[in-house]
Amino acid sequence: MFDRMGISTLLVVSGLVCGCGGKERVTVSATVHDVQLSVEDRALGTFLAGDFQLLVTLGPNAPRSTTVTLESFSLVRASDQTELIATLPLEDAETTFELNPGGEVDTSLVLDAADPIGQGMLDDLCAEPVQIQGTVTDTESEERSTPVQSDSVTVDGCS
Repeated sequence: MFDRMGISTLLVVSGLVCGCGGKERVTVSATVHDVQLSVEDRALGTFLAGDFQLLVTLGPNAPRSTTVTLESFSLVRASDQTELIATLPLEDAETTFELNPGGEVDTSLVLDAADPIGQGMLDDLCAEPVQIQGTVTDTESEERSTPVQSDSVTVDGCS
């Protein structure tokens, strides 16, 4: 028979083995939030400008730290996920982060509005809401891609 200490230990161990609480308690998750996008008329044409926040977390029950790498981000039409911009050009930003179990990084990413957009792209951006999609990888999951997506947003500055 188990004594009280033995039963308590058995319950704690069985809780750890069954992984109660879901995989988010041990894996990397990411969220795009606070998306601000606008089209701006300048002397050299029309440009897409903006920024967004990326929140990356590592579950508190993860077995060890992990290195997270930001892979790529694109812009899609929200209604049907049609890709509008395959790779969003971003200004210099830190793209690798070390996360400890239970840790998080909330970083600001800014679009590099160096090249003008054409009328067709302007029409697509202004026609309906868009979303930012992307992927991050981490060393603890053996570089498996974790998808990330923003809520739908409307591009400002459309007339």
